[in-house]
Amino acid sequence: MDFNVKIAIVGLGLIGGSYGLALKQMGFKDVRGADISSEVVEKAKQMGAIDCGSTRLEDIIPEADLVVFSVYPELTTRLIVDNMDSFKSGAILTDVAGIKEKLIADIAPHLREDVDFVAGHPMAGKETSGIESADPGIFIGANYIITPTEQNKRENIELVKEIVRGMGFKNVVETKPSTHDENIAYVSQLPHIVAVGMVNCKDVEDVSLFAGGSYRDTTRIARINAELWSELFIENRSHLVEQIDLFLDYTKNIRDAIEAEDSASLKEMLRESHSRKGEIVDEKA
Repeated sequence: MDFNVKIAIVGLGLIGGSYGLALKQMGFKDVRGADISSEVVEKAKQMGAIDCGSTRLEDIIPEADLVVFSVYPELTTRLIVDNMDSFKSGAILTDVAGIKEKLIADIAPHLREDVDFVAGHPMAGKETSGIESADPGIFIGANYIITPTEQNKRENIELVKEIVRGMGFKNVVETKPSTHDENIAYVSQLPHIVAVGMVNCKDVEDVSLFAGGSYRDTTRIARINAELWSELFIENRSHLVEQIDLFLDYTKNIRDAIEAEDSASLKEMLRESHSRKGEIVDEKA
């Protein structure tokens, strides 16, 4: 691996800061960072996540070979489009956003022929946010998804793969943007909605003395970043609404079986869950 590749990270929160720490641990010699907050930039430098930084993109991106956009999807699009003239010829752009179809479609018409956008999604994170929570360990053993297009150069995709594997990601896969968004609606966005519903549907004070491991496990992700997740939900609404409807339909089947005292149907659904849980997650993790 060429550790002389110059890397710029735009957005130095949890993921951006963790990227910087992981890249420096790997041995990259020139990792630069940009954030709207000068305090965050200074903190990232003190932590060793970046070598230098600025609150202005024009100070860090013109010389970068690889630019990682670690900001919300809409802001990713706007920053890439608005700064298209600032990227060096041959630059590779990538992102960390949780939705891909709309992002790629919005950026594609504005891309220069000599700039490549390789869309990526690190399936990693924490319940806490900000540069203070940055930890390269969150990438160890995690999944990383790339959603290439016909316009991507194969060597650029392979470079991104090589780097993220070096950061600790275990399963690095390629898939279509539409397939990504459909699956993310199910495995990521729907669980967050269920957790929010669990917390909000009943007065927490009424159950706080009774809550055990089941409640804590189910609601762990309910302490949600409202700005980010509302954007992700709405931008992926076609796939997400479909998953919500499927979930509500199946939940109604369980409800109806309980109300009708239909023990046979209820047991069948519970046994199916027990079996499928092992097939979907546990045995393939």
